Amino acid sequence: ELTAYTNQSSSQSPPLKNQFISTQTVFDPLRRLPIIHNVNVTKILLVTYFRGGSTFLGDLLQQNWNSFYHFEPLHYMTVGIRIENERTEEAFRLIKHLFKCDFINVPNYIKWVSIDVHQHLFEFNKFLQNTCYFRPASCFDSLFIEQVCLRSPIQIMKVARLSMRHIEKLAVNDLNLKVVYLVRDPRGIYSSRKLMDCQI
Repeated sequence: ELTAYTNQSSSQSPPLKNQFISTQTVFDPLRRLPIIHNVNVTKILLVTYFRGGSTFLGDLLQQNWNSFYHFEPLHYMTVGIRIENERTEEAFRLIKHLFKCDFINVPNYIKWVSIDVHQHLFEFNKFLQNTCYFRPASCFDSLFIEQVCLRSPIQIMKVARLSMRHIEKLAVNDLNLKVVYLVRDPRGIYSSRKLMDCQI
């Protein structure tokens, strides 16, 4: 059993059961990190196009050591095309769950990102990777991920599968959301996509 800590006011909160963390382990990366109330969390939504230079910008934004980086979570819903029509509501629900650190209620997303070929999406999250470094399996445990996320004062999410007209609706419904819209010279985007010559 593992000890991760739930929120609330006391610094000695009761431990969360977690199959990946042993109570015999002296090193507990979450022990000294306080939980940040969601209203005090800075939420940044990085909106871009495929091959728009956003990976570099995302890395810059997460230079704060305990920033939590949601890298392309909508990759779970589609590959290579934008999300439109009735699926936008599903995308909004996923985004809202993640910005609330609610990984428990997105089991299909966690299951999908745990597949070997998709695990690289979590590797962009340096805070999570550093925290679960000694217990790699916990990187994909929803309880552990949630506890790490709850201790981050800054959350960054990169999306390239929603248009700005959809993002506007999402931003209006969440006054705490800061939107960064990254635009790149279309010639550079075209050249980069052609060079990659693969599905995105």
